[in-house]
Amino acid sequence: AMADDPRPPARPGAAIQIVLRMMPVVWGTASESAALAFLGRTRHGRQEIEKDLLERLRKATQDAVEAIVGSEAATAALGDDGEEKLADESPAGDIVGGVARSLGILQSVEAVPMLESLARSEKPAWREAAVWALGKYGAPTGRVALAASLGDAEPRVAFAAACALRQRGEVSREAVALAETLYKLDPTCDDALNLIASDGGPDVAPLLLRALESVSPTQRVLAVRGLLRLGGMPPERLAAVLGDVDGNVVRAALADLPPQTVASQKDRIVGLANHPDPTLAESARLCLSEVAPTDSEDRLRFELAVEHYYVRRRHVAALAEKGTAGLKDLAACCSNADPWTRAYALERVAAIDRDLARAQALRLLADDHRYVRLQAAAVLASAAKSADAPVIRTARATESDGAVNLYLEEALACAEKRAAPQPRPPVNRVPFDRVCMFLCGHGTEAPNTPFQGYYDLRYNPDEAARRAHAAGKIFLARANRTAPNPAQILLDPNWRDAAWMGLEDEFGDLAALDGIVLGEETMYFRPFDQWENGWRLFCREAGLDPRRIAGRRENLTDAERKAWWRWEQRVAVEGFNVLYHQIKLRFGILRPGFQVCTFMPDQNGPCDFDREWKFDIGAGYYYETNNRHRYTQIRRFRTLWPDRPVIWLCDGTPRGLHTPLNFQYTPVAEALVDPNSPVYADAVCAWIAGANPGYFYARLALAKDVKPGPAASGMWVFLEEFAPRSGTLTKIVDHVFRGVEANYQLQEEREKAHADLEAGSLPAASAEDSLVKDLLADGKSDPWTERVRAERERLRLGLLLERKWALDCARLLADLPLSVSRPAVLLVGDMRAETGALCLPSAYDALDRPAALEGQDLAPYRLVALAGREDAEWPQAAATNLLSWLERTPGLLYIHGWLGVPSESTARSGGDNGPPVMWPWICDVLWTDKSYTCRSAAATPCAGTRDRAAAVVWAGKGCRGRVLFDDSDLTPDRLSCLLRDTVRTHDLDVKVPEPIGMEALACPGIQAIASCARAVSPASLQGVDLLTGVRNPVVLNARMAAWVPDTYLGTYAAAHDGVGILAERPLVSVQFVPGGLRVTADGLVQASAAAGKIAVQIEGDVRDIGDVKSEEALSWILESDQSGIARVERSDGRGGATFIRTRGRMTLTVLCTITDKEKRTP
Repeated sequence: AMADDPRPPARPGAAIQIVLRMMPVVWGTASESAALAFLGRTRHGRQEIEKDLLERLRKATQDAVEAIVGSEAATAALGDDGEEKLADESPAGDIVGGVARSLGILQSVEAVPMLESLARSEKPAWREAAVWALGKYGAPTGRVALAASLGDAEPRVAFAAACALRQRGEVSREAVALAETLYKLDPTCDDALNLIASDGGPDVAPLLLRALESVSPTQRVLAVRGLLRLGGMPPERLAAVLGDVDGNVVRAALADLPPQTVASQKDRIVGLANHPDPTLAESARLCLSEVAPTDSEDRLRFELAVEHYYVRRRHVAALAEKGTAGLKDLAACCSNADPWTRAYALERVAAIDRDLARAQALRLLADDHRYVRLQAAAVLASAAKSADAPVIRTARATESDGAVNLYLEEALACAEKRAAPQPRPPVNRVPFDRVCMFLCGHGTEAPNTPFQGYYDLRYNPDEAARRAHAAGKIFLARANRTAPNPAQILLDPNWRDAAWMGLEDEFGDLAALDGIVLGEETMYFRPFDQWENGWRLFCREAGLDPRRIAGRRENLTDAERKAWWRWEQRVAVEGFNVLYHQIKLRFGILRPGFQVCTFMPDQNGPCDFDREWKFDIGAGYYYETNNRHRYTQIRRFRTLWPDRPVIWLCDGTPRGLHTPLNFQYTPVAEALVDPNSPVYADAVCAWIAGANPGYFYARLALAKDVKPGPAASGMWVFLEEFAPRSGTLTKIVDHVFRGVEANYQLQEEREKAHADLEAGSLPAASAEDSLVKDLLADGKSDPWTERVRAERERLRLGLLLERKWALDCARLLADLPLSVSRPAVLLVGDMRAETGALCLPSAYDALDRPAALEGQDLAPYRLVALAGREDAEWPQAAATNLLSWLERTPGLLYIHGWLGVPSESTARSGGDNGPPVMWPWICDVLWTDKSYTCRSAAATPCAGTRDRAAAVVWAGKGCRGRVLFDDSDLTPDRLSCLLRDTVRTHDLDVKVPEPIGMEALACPGIQAIASCARAVSPASLQGVDLLTGVRNPVVLNARMAAWVPDTYLGTYAAAHDGVGILAERPLVSVQFVPGGLRVTADGLVQASAAAGKIAVQIEGDVRDIGDVKSEEALSWILESDQSGIARVERSDGRGGATFIRTRGRMTLTVLCTITDKEKRTP
């Protein structure tokens, strides 16, 4: 794995040492080939390995030379049994040969003289190894030694020399004879047989026929190749070869069969084309391509009988596109030898002719394949007739699959014309128009927290999940046992069944499951990942000669490589959609409304086939990115798939997921949320963008001696696993601080002792004694114990605060309205929204590439801003759509830089789309060297002269819209002025949402802003940020957010007349009263005001409700259930909040009191 990895290993030195230690163990064994393969491929440590091998070879060469002259040193190099001492390191005793071969693989220049010397050794095995190694060098290295070795008395050495020269193109006439001699002496020598089969004349046919009877599959493969090359394969022997028990033998025969022989063995090869071994079946199909019928109808039937499932499926789809004209052949496909082709054909027939599909489905209820029966039963559930009832009853009596039986029950009810059976309980659905707060990974506290949905990395329907689900919470679980690449569902026969059966095995109990999540680190597609499975199919569709490509991607041209990746992406999306259909078909009857959520369009996107994805819920995450990028990514989902909810995971911590949680961690210490924290800023941004925010909170608590990093181990901390007074919280703190007190004590005493030594106040001899004495002190209160006790308490309260912050954010955002309206701005081509004027708007839709404009409804937009790139692909359909918008809309097309020429070769849909489209401004504006030249009256410079302008406005004839070309270095403020001037001058219906460079949303009763470091200037909101307590918040160019309500009523939050509250539990009732709110609630309530002070009037017995001391407020807020009122001010002085709690349900009126002085102060 290290050899094939282009990245530098984390610890190459250690890996190389392992290699060096293990090589002597495998030299001379069957595993030596693996070591040599490593040396041939590795990019790491070649010099270190070569140096070690040269040292070994020098010793061996010295012994060999001394052995030639008969020196006493050579005798000393032998053990009592006469074997070489070096050989003791290897089980096979071939250290010297292994070293020589290894250096040959490395083509070590320094080793050549030693190898030439070793080629004259007395040991035949050494000579053979040296000759083999020299053969790995290019000519003329070692030419004299190799020529001399041709006459070696040992046949193996002479043969090795002949093979070495043959590899260099110096074909030796003696090579075949030497191979025959060696093969007669050693019939197990595959190398000799290989040369005979490759270069031998007709006279070697008898020898090859004998080898055809060998027990070795390798020898049978070589014999087949040789006989077919010579044309000496008897027909009766060929039939036996095509039925060989070893697939490699059969594949060797199929690869070399001449067309006339293929025709004579056609029936047998057709059988092989449906073999369960996919590589054998592919070899048969490639072989049959030489004799495929030329007539279109005959070829269709032929390919439906023998071709890959992918091809059969495309044929079925093509027949379905013909409608009733293709029904006859489509119905015949319902009897195809391939079960997945049968099921797909039945699905397509049902969409055209229900009666014909009903007849086919009745027959397929007895099919051997369970998925075919599932599809058949689903068809009959809505198409069965009275006469079908007996067949359905029989099928139901023998069917063991629960989903099939449910469809059969519906089919029987349909046949008997009675009401359908009562459906199973439906799923809890992700809403489309309001926020559903998600958490990645539920815990034991799931029934009690404000999270409304969970994304679990593995399905775990424990008691907490069942209780939470019964209360209406949504549970989605990741699929971990389906196809790792969705293209495998279409291309890899081994995954065709395993993909959906893996889902069945993983999700057997659906009691607490509302949907499956596909992707998110368990499913990917990458370039050439499915090359082995799909290269021939790609050649077929691309019109490439498969013989030229021969399964080797290096044989592709650059254009063909690009075409392959497009093809691979399309097949992956299509495979994903097949899996989506399978999930909906099976799980949809078991749990009506069952949902498919996926991270794939983000994780493996964007791509040219985005609009073809089938899913119910989109998802993604970018924990470390800035909020502008986060907003843009979410808006891409809402632009491409406006009717599908989006879940966007955010960092659920206050300081960042990768901040080490150890004894040096600085925990948060304020009850009020920090507006700069990821848990707040990122989640508010996700909501502004139109997503359902979710939190990922999984932290690794580290012991004191554990170094943070990917290899660290410790105790995992999850948000719903530690609650106030919980044993888990105590375990976390204990784990972090175990041994820390002694560590502090030792460190401080050592520093003190050394300081005393340097000052001369402590004799050197007593320094150690003093330290030991203090360390042995026992039972006394000391500063180290107090320090650790204080730090433990800070961490304990800090973790509870992190939990409270996340839960309060969830309460605030839960059930907020989600904006479904389209912004009037569309950004294209820069997913960070930073290029030119793309950095300006605060609300927009987004597409990643110009090609995505194909099929996009542009009517809602008044500003389309493009990050122009000359190399960007512009399908004709995308260009046509954009120009049509420009013609009919009084909007502005902003182009940063220039646009490439539209090209139909890159179109997604293909086909004839009319005459080529050209940009209408091509004769009016010229772009060179980051400047524009105005060549007609249609172009007007905005910055610069007509001959050299940094910005130009183009007003085309017949266009209601205008085009603003910009390649300037204007600041965002000046760019904003340029846009406003252009809009005003040309009377365009365009408005750029502000504040510049931030993300903002104003909906009934709420205003919100999210920002990042790339924002241009601060922005402010009037009112109080309900969660943070900040009054009139100013949002800076940093990771930051503000959420300010006016008059608002939510599940946990409410606001009116400058007063806002956030309750720990859902509000029981709320009344808007002058100056504030009258509410009934349980648990803790947080109140804040836009100005003045909070006045609380609690109804009922208030004798036990007193003010909480400021030093006790934090612990009281986090852990107590005692009644009281705590007033908390922010440490930065920007606001505060009042916390109220009573023992039971309370009704209180929260008002804002403002003094005369405060009224006079703006």
